Amino acid sequence: KVYPPVAVAVTLGNSSTHMRFEVIDTQQGVPSELLGKVIQSVNGKPALDYFLEVALWRAFDKSRGAQLNRYLRNQQLTAMSLPGYDGAFNITLDDGESYNLAWAVDVPETACQLGPDYRICSKAETMDGKCANMTVVLEQCLSYNQDFDDFVLMMEQLGHSLPCAAGGTLAKDAAMLGSTTLPQPQLPRKGP
Repeated sequence: KVYPPVAVAVTLGNSSTHMRFEVIDTQQGVPSELLGKVIQSVNGKPALDYFLEVALWRAFDKSRGAQLNRYLRNQQLTAMSLPGYDGAFNITLDDGESYNLAWAVDVPETACQLGPDYRICSKAETMDGKCANMTVVLEQCLSYNQDFDDFVLMMEQLGHSLPCAAGGTLAKDAAMLGSTTLPQPQLPRKGP
């Protein structure tokens, strides 16, 4: 899952046509003093325009308002719908303050779905040096399927380069080769 650095609630301002995007929660590492503040713009776009665009990345719906409401109920995206701007979430508040933030990626420990030998380490375990084989685990977990290519492209959009890929090539090169050059799993056939 991909999460914005802050969660917002929408209220109407002084006039019934002005929407206010108030910060109601922050991700770990984001200043808590943002709570209760109103976002004026994100990445140079008015807040309403930015969040309408983000809502479109999440799903198509019958109207832009319905898309926005759907996003606001569950403020997250999937890796397949990573927001643009290289993951930047630079906000300007209505009081003039600015913060340079970024979208966060959460990969659960069971993401590989291959058992305990392929468990993804937490950030704390990695920082403590308790995950010496994480590169190998990630390569085995992700290198021979489309999810790996999608993961590589998503991480590059967030500004992270991955040194591993199938066959020892750079991750960017592996993603550019496309899935036709990598072994594909055989799907079971339906019926007799």
